Amino acid sequence: MTYIADQDYQILHQKTDAAQAARIIEPEGANAVQGSLLLSPLKSIFVLTNLTIAVLFAWGTFSWFNLALMAALLLIFLWLGNSVGLHRLFIHRSFACPLWLENCLVTCGTLAGLGGPFSAIRIHDERDWAQRQPAPGLSEGTERVEGARLSTGLSEGTERVEGARLSTGLSEGTERGERAAALKGCHPFFAHDNNFVGDLMYQLFYRFEFTKGPIINPRAELTGPRPYLEFQERYWWAFQIFLALAVLPLGLGAVVWGVSVRLLLSLLGHWTGVYLTHRFGSIDFVQHGDAVQGRNIPAISWLTFGESMHNNHHAYPRSAKLNYTPNSHDLSYWFIQQLAKVGLAWDILTPANADQGAA
Repeated sequence: MTYIADQDYQILHQKTDAAQAARIIEPEGANAVQGSLLLSPLKSIFVLTNLTIAVLFAWGTFSWFNLALMAALLLIFLWLGNSVGLHRLFIHRSFACPLWLENCLVTCGTLAGLGGPFSAIRIHDERDWAQRQPAPGLSEGTERVEGARLSTGLSEGTERVEGARLSTGLSEGTERGERAAALKGCHPFFAHDNNFVGDLMYQLFYRFEFTKGPIINPRAELTGPRPYLEFQERYWWAFQIFLALAVLPLGLGAVVWGVSVRLLLSLLGHWTGVYLTHRFGSIDFVQHGDAVQGRNIPAISWLTFGESMHNNHHAYPRSAKLNYTPNSHDLSYWFIQQLAKVGLAWDILTPANADQGAA
C-alpha cells in the first residue's frame, strides 16, 4: 500500500530543508545527470590492498577466534558507527549527545571503511540532492491523495488510503523502459539504476564529477572547529592501520580477519543494502516529483539495523526512527533510546515530535 505523508512529513522536511540549505547550495543550471565517472585512485588502492591480503592470507589464518573478532568488529562499526554515528547523528542530526560520545561513534563509522566523516556528508548530500531532482515520469500527471497519512501512531486522526498505488512508473510490474524514463532526472551512479555488479564497481572504485552540480559545505552545521574530525577526514584510511596495530598482539590472523576481511564484508554489505533499497521492496510514502524513490524491505530490517526501511527515510530524512510498522525492526533507534535512558542522548527527532526537535 502507498501513503502520502502530509503534516508530519512537511514539519520534518522543513527542518531537513533548513539544515540542508546551510550545507547545499544549488547554482543555477545545476544538473544531476551531466557529469563524468572518474576512477578514484585512493578508493581503488584501499579496496584492492585489503582484497589482496584477504585472498592471500585469510584461509591460512582462519580460526574461530578470528572469525568471532571479525564479526564483533563488523557489528560495532556498521551498527554503532555507520548507522547510528555517521548516518543518524553526524549526517542527519536526528539526535544530540555529548561531544565525546559523538567522537567515539563517528570514529567507529570511519572504521567501517567508507571514508572520512565529512566525505560521508558530501557523498550523502550529493546523492540525496541528485535523487530529489524532478523527473518527467514523477512530476507530471501524478495524482496527489490529499490528507492521507500513515496509520501507525505517527499522529492522531490519521486516515488510511487503501489500495493506493504509485502512479509514477515505479510500481510493481513496471517495465524497465518506463522505469528508466522516470529516472531521467538522476544519473545511474546516484539512482543505483545498474545491475548489481556494475553498481558495486561504481561505488567501490569510482567517483562522480558533476559538470555543474551542487556546492556542498559539510562543515556548515558545526558550531566550532573539530580538529579530531578533521584528522579523521584526512587520514581515514590510516585508522585501519591503527586498528591493525591494536589487534596485532592477538596474532597476524587477527589483523587479517579483523581488518581486511571485515573491511571487504563491510563495504559489500553497505553497498548491497543501498542497492537493494533503491531497487526492490515497497513504496509506502510517495515523494512527489523525486527522480528516485527509496524502498522498504522489512524482511532484512534487523540485519541492516533498520536502514532497509529506506522509503521511510526518504519520507522522514531527519527522523531517528525508521520503522513505523510492527513487521519491521530498527536496532539503531533502539540503541538511541537506550542512550536516552541514561542521559546520553536527547532532542531525538521522530515524525511524531518533529516540531519539538532542533533543526
